[in-house]
Amino acid sequence: MKHLLKFIFGLFLTLTVTSNVFAYKEFNHFRLELAPQKSNYKYEEKNIMTILGNTTGCLGKLQYRHSPLDSFFVIYEFSYMAGYCTYNGAVKHKSHPPTPVQAKCIKNDFFENRLLLGFAMNDIDSKTEKFLYLGFGIRNLHNEIETVIKLKDNRLFECISPGQERESSYLYFPLGFDVKINISSWIIELNSELDFLLNSTQSTDNTKEMQKINKAFKENFSPLKATLTQDVGYGARTSIRICKSIGNSSFIFIEPFFKYWSVEESNEVNGLSEPKNSTSEYGAKIGLSF
Repeated sequence: MKHLLKFIFGLFLTLTVTSNVFAYKEFNHFRLELAPQKSNYKYEEKNIMTILGNTTGCLGKLQYRHSPLDSFFVIYEFSYMAGYCTYNGAVKHKSHPPTPVQAKCIKNDFFENRLLLGFAMNDIDSKTEKFLYLGFGIRNLHNEIETVIKLKDNRLFECISPGQERESSYLYFPLGFDVKINISSWIIELNSELDFLLNSTQSTDNTKEMQKINKAFKENFSPLKATLTQDVGYGARTSIRICKSIGNSSFIFIEPFFKYWSVEESNEVNGLSEPKNSTSEYGAKIGLSF
């Protein structure tokens, strides 16, 4: 937390100085936003497993608009999040009851790239502005779950669950709506968005973790690799942003947000399939726009 606060303070100091350099301009064709962000993350395969944790990261957004009277604008957005998570699940062998398993996610991070085309639906001088946008987004997730091995009473190793490395990639079509309310030096912005999944791939590889198991058991178990496709699903997100003017064209803002994904079961390859799953994330970002 102390490192995060230092990062936020340094970011604000740097951006405040930078934004004031350009504050004399009445209109900037380019608008840049930078913000650290923090969230609570949950991935769930119902009745199978969950991954829970806290993530910290940053957001960058670059917008181009030719003039204040031009209705069209283009946005490129990049987001990166990483953090410590815990895997909670169970393993079942034949007729034996399920054995609960809890493991650490050795690594858990994801990033998004989005290209959006927008249209302002009213004059920019109005106190209430409305914007409609659409585009393409790519969301990539990477995590590594450790192998759970325990020592039995007779001092023999027993593997409860083999870990795995997992890559997840979503290609989606976002469709969103923004409302901005200007109140003196304050702006309140409400955002709602639907995301339509176009293509999703899930790649699972337990090669690294199998090496640990083979060493512990002095056996030669074969690793498992699989790439599965999920093409049916949707996402939704919403946020409220409160901005305060700190210059001619610069703002500081705080933005609580919520994001959700629901993806249906994948195709089947060699008897393996990715179950139906959901992802929810809520948090907040604090940043500067100039």
